[in-house]
Amino acid sequence: MDSARQKRWIIRDSEGRVKGPYSTRALLQRISEGKVNESDEVSRYPGGTWLPISKNPEFYDRLLETLAAESSASSKKENRQNQNTGRTPIDPTRRGRVVEDTEDEFVMTSPKPLPAGGESGDGQAISGTHTSTSADGKTSTNTGTEPEEELLSRMDVVDTVSKNNVLDLEDKKQIIKSYSFKKLWKPLLAVVLVVGCLVVYLMTPGAPKGRIHLRAPLTEGQKLSPDELQKAYFRAKALYYSDRFTAYWKAQNQLITLLGAHPKSKPLLSLLCLVYRELWPYSYQSPEDLAVFSEVVGKTRKMDPNGKDGILCESALALSRGQLQKAQNLIETALPHNVREPVFYEMRANVWGSQRKYSLALDYLRTIQNLEPNWIKPYREQSEFLVKKNQIPEAVRVLEALLAKNPKHEIGHIELGALTYQYLKKGDKAREHIVFGLKNSQQLPPLVKVRGYKTLAAIHLKDGNKERAIENLKLAYRFNPNDREVQRQLARLGEKGVLQESKKKGNEILALAEHYERQGDCFAAQAQYRAFFVSNPKNARAAFKAANCLWKMSRAKEAIEWLDKALVADPKYIEAYVKKAEFYSERFDFQAASAVLKRARKVNPKSHLVYRGLAQLHLKRNDYASAQSFAGKALDLYQTDVESMTILIRAMIGQKQFGKAYEKAVQLRSFDPANPEVQEVYIRSLAAVRNLESAMGVARELIENYPYTIEYRFLYGELLKEDERYSLAEGVFRQVLQIDESFRPAMLELGQVLKVQGKFNEARDLFLQAASQDPSDAKALFLLGQLYRRAGNAKAALTQFGRVLQNNPLYPNAHYFAGVAALDVRDFSRALKEAQKEAKLNPYRADPHILMGDVYFFLRDYPNCIAAYQQAIKLRPPNSDLYIKQARCFRLNGSLHTALQLLRTAELKESGNPLVWKEMGAACEMKENINCAIEAYRQYLRLAPNAADRKIIEGRIGEMYKR
Repeated sequence: MDSARQKRWIIRDSEGRVKGPYSTRALLQRISEGKVNESDEVSRYPGGTWLPISKNPEFYDRLLETLAAESSASSKKENRQNQNTGRTPIDPTRRGRVVEDTEDEFVMTSPKPLPAGGESGDGQAISGTHTSTSADGKTSTNTGTEPEEELLSRMDVVDTVSKNNVLDLEDKKQIIKSYSFKKLWKPLLAVVLVVGCLVVYLMTPGAPKGRIHLRAPLTEGQKLSPDELQKAYFRAKALYYSDRFTAYWKAQNQLITLLGAHPKSKPLLSLLCLVYRELWPYSYQSPEDLAVFSEVVGKTRKMDPNGKDGILCESALALSRGQLQKAQNLIETALPHNVREPVFYEMRANVWGSQRKYSLALDYLRTIQNLEPNWIKPYREQSEFLVKKNQIPEAVRVLEALLAKNPKHEIGHIELGALTYQYLKKGDKAREHIVFGLKNSQQLPPLVKVRGYKTLAAIHLKDGNKERAIENLKLAYRFNPNDREVQRQLARLGEKGVLQESKKKGNEILALAEHYERQGDCFAAQAQYRAFFVSNPKNARAAFKAANCLWKMSRAKEAIEWLDKALVADPKYIEAYVKKAEFYSERFDFQAASAVLKRARKVNPKSHLVYRGLAQLHLKRNDYASAQSFAGKALDLYQTDVESMTILIRAMIGQKQFGKAYEKAVQLRSFDPANPEVQEVYIRSLAAVRNLESAMGVARELIENYPYTIEYRFLYGELLKEDERYSLAEGVFRQVLQIDESFRPAMLELGQVLKVQGKFNEARDLFLQAASQDPSDAKALFLLGQLYRRAGNAKAALTQFGRVLQNNPLYPNAHYFAGVAALDVRDFSRALKEAQKEAKLNPYRADPHILMGDVYFFLRDYPNCIAAYQQAIKLRPPNSDLYIKQARCFRLNGSLHTALQLLRTAELKESGNPLVWKEMGAACEMKENINCAIEAYRQYLRLAPNAADRKIIEGRIGEMYKR
């Protein structure tokens, strides 16, 4: 075993910097000197595991001694300061020490709601004006006319710390036991109390500035009585209700501490999920942050799979990741059973707002005021939606009500200030609000900052203070360099150099891009991601996000280019490989997709994402066996991967393993019932195991439960179409488009249903609308070509198929149908070329060889005609028509015996096909077997009494009788 001298250690600080290696003695010395603190991590060198230094027994005692010594010195210094200033300052800048944020918060001490008038964090009544108290005790009222520096100093608020917010997390007896000074119990007790507070500080860091990482629940803690736990829960919930970053940060730290001792408390877990949702925009949103969030969600959902807490957690994660449809499905599941839970109403309003349905969103937010009038966030969202509806006076009233309930709400102040100046032209009052909001915030959404600085700039310009206006415009430009208004203002004020200089985009730009993406505004989001990446070319995630948004905007080529940039920045970025393969497969470039996934597999052969990507690729190619195999491998690596499971079920259905597919679908549905894709595979497998009517019944039930989830209504329409109930399907697809007029799949399906019913003009208009909506997807043009051919306009069909091939030369069947349309207009040369291209792209498909045979027949190239049909027969089990076509070429080539043999085979396959008898009559006639020919022709006319060539055939029969 290594001695202490032989052991070597490395240290990692809170910013991720690694120092060392040090010997044990050297590291103990650094702890004593204060060069290593309790927030650092230690690992054996080389190859050790990172562990908080406070958890390592070799350094724990020395760390406690150092903390106690520092605390004693700090106490003496603070006592001296108290004598001079009359109060105890808290130093927030001391590195390595966690300082309790002393701002007053909107705190409820019981589960009862606050009085209607609202109270401030310290329990005092709130007035409508802002006052500040100086050191000498004088109170002054701000008029908003002095410079920002004076205004900021006057508006500074003296904060207090609530004792209720501190929880004792350590067993003091255990600490006392580690000291040998048992006789000095009074000094020792003082040291123990100081150390206990420091440990609490260690576990509860002060609110940081800049990007954060979500904190996972602790693994241990002090057990509380049920009454104490309930009080602690309501303190954390009151912080959540106050809707400020510092409060969310405090709430997170309190909850993770409580969960250390109460890890199975569903209310604590679901509240932590809600807090994570509010902190998510300020986080790095890294895989580590997502893992922390997902782990709490998974644990809660496992404990409460279909209950309020489980659904709250999963909805919070879905909204954070911009999965609005999934969140909507979850919320609609829960709301009927939780009509008194205000969070579900807020989430539903958030989804409606993202869909720009502001009236519906406002209805939900007003409902919250009856359920929980002291929750601040709904007021903020209500004012935002009212502004978007241009209902400014009401928005101002809502913001005033917000500030009456929580006068320290920074966002409320800035938003009210912006509205006050923009619409009411009260510059001094607006300036007062905005300066207060910007001064007192530790974290703000980038757009809120930009609004604040732009408004301040406008006020200064009106006052003739050009210099201060430029300063604020520069700050606005820093947070959003793509703001056209700010750019114009800076250029007009002679600051073009600011626009041209090379800028290092900060985290604010990334946060702004993420905000736009969560709101569904991909146009704005991709611009921000791209701007960020240009100045931060090592940030692969920004390029990846830009690619995602570009793809959603139907800019496929650019999307793939930006994924390439992401992979140059980080060659091990597995998600980028998988997404690139997905993009290629969507464009039907299966070879390129396969090559990308092959490279990804070399980079990380144990990634479930790679195997899921391979499964999806083979499913797209209709290679169901391979898709099932790769999906199984993905699930071996990640058993609860819903996407891999749905691929597996689809592959089973493709292989007609209906029983297995249904069994898996039932399991998956119980695990994730709010996922439309999960419900679809369940319904598809149910239809295969039972019948289509049973599947339709489940679809109707889902529509009734989720009336705004268009995927279920759309699926029901597809089932009706498959059952050839075209008029009913038409009605359902029209309902889908009433809910969302831009839902492109419904446009395409409705167009096809109309085509079948002969409503060609309306179908054409729908296909054209869908094509203009997504020019990168050739499907609408392809369906339009088929429509023109069905309507008998072969020339227009050929033009459309040509456009499909211009858009995407790899589009399946495009060459084939272009060849068919070319044959219709007797362009034999093009028809042959298109058939050959299709055969090259899909060598195992029979149709292009049949088309080649048809072309050779018209060209009277009978040997090649026979060869083409023979190749088609090899590729798939032939029907009677294919034998008839080949027999015709043999007949015209003079091989009458072979032709008759093929026709006998066709007769055995389908004796009721009149074309068998027509061709047999022609073969017998050429062989001069008159009786055989007459009988065959008569059979043809019996089977096809309304044949277009009836008179011709009857004439030939008459001629043969005369012979």
